[in-house]
Amino acid sequence: MSIPHCSRWLILLLISAFAVDAIAQPTTRPAHFEKTITKTLSYDYLVWQPRDYGKGKKVPLLIVLHGSGSCGHDLAKLRDTQVLKYAAAHADFPLMIAMPQSPSEKDWWSLETLDAWLDDVMSKYDVDPDRVYLTGISMGAYGVWDWACHRPDRFAAIAPLAGEGNDDLAAELKHVPVWAFHGARDVEVSPAEEVRMVDAVNRKGGSAKLTMYPDLGHGIGARTYSNPELYAWFLEHRRYHESR
Repeated sequence: MSIPHCSRWLILLLISAFAVDAIAQPTTRPAHFEKTITKTLSYDYLVWQPRDYGKGKKVPLLIVLHGSGSCGHDLAKLRDTQVLKYAAAHADFPLMIAMPQSPSEKDWWSLETLDAWLDDVMSKYDVDPDRVYLTGISMGAYGVWDWACHRPDRFAAIAPLAGEGNDDLAAELKHVPVWAFHGARDVEVSPAEEVRMVDAVNRKGGSAKLTMYPDLGHGIGARTYSNPELYAWFLEHRRYHESR
């Protein structure tokens, strides 16, 4: 029996539709990637020890992250840091200071390297793990916000100067007191960025405050790090523990 001409066309169309549909259907296959690599992590760094260091008690540690102009492999760039000048001028300065040096601005601050570096410092020096404080200016302040947001359990308090943080991570600082500083005339990093981050930390239940200098631009290190109230504020705080 012959098939009518119109029916043949219908059959051909149906066959074609099924064929196209079969070709168009995506297929998924399970896959896995794994590779073992070996990495070398390193920082050159400076250490300043208080007068009471080595007398049988653990000392508080202040970590200072520098700005982009101090990158490299020349620690002389760090010796004029305002924090070190202040410590050297005050015989009773109670904090040990540790300052890592980023090899280049391109390398930025690596969380992996910072973590490994701090582990090494804590193993070599008689430092109180509940009194580790973090500060930095400009590029260093970006590092302060980032490191503290990713590792809030490592720090008792932080003080970023002229930097910017990721407010999506602000809730991580709920138990890390923050004192931020910025110059109202800063044209390199907008003061609004520091305001935004401080507000975000407070909205998430944290304790953050901001000092805005109406007469200063990006260079706020000298005024901030010569203020004894900053160091007294650091020492008011100890690292938060869940069991407390």
